[in-house]
Amino acid sequence: MKAFRIVELDASGRMKTLFHGIQGSRLIEAGKWYTADEKQVTDGSSKTSYISGFNVLKSREECEAYLERFDQSKRTLAIVPCEVREVRPKSHSKSNVFLARKLKVLVG
Repeated sequence: MKAFRIVELDASGRMKTLFHGIQGSRLIEAGKWYTADEKQVTDGSSKTSYISGFNVLKSREECEAYLERFDQSKRTLAIVPCEVREVRPKSHSKSNVFLARKLKVLVG
C-alpha cells in the first residue's frame, strides 16, 4: 500500500525517524525495507500505551495537515512517499494515522 510519512532531515540531508529508532538507529535509507521494532510505547502527552509501528498517513494532504502539529523551529521535517505492509489503525490518534509493521521509503 502506498502511504506518506514525516521524517526529520539531518544537516547532511539524511532521513531520520521522528522518535523511535529501528534497531538502535534513527537513520532511514530510501529503497530499503524496514521492519518496526515492535514494543510497548506511549505517546508523549496522552500517555496512551500501544504497540509501536511506523506512523503513516494514506494521503499527502492528510500528512501535510498532520505536519502542522509539529514544532519545526528546531529541526527540518519533510514528507516522503513510502510503501507499507501489515498496516493497522492507530486507534487512539486524533488524526487518521496508521501504524505499519513494514516500511520502504520510495525517494530520498
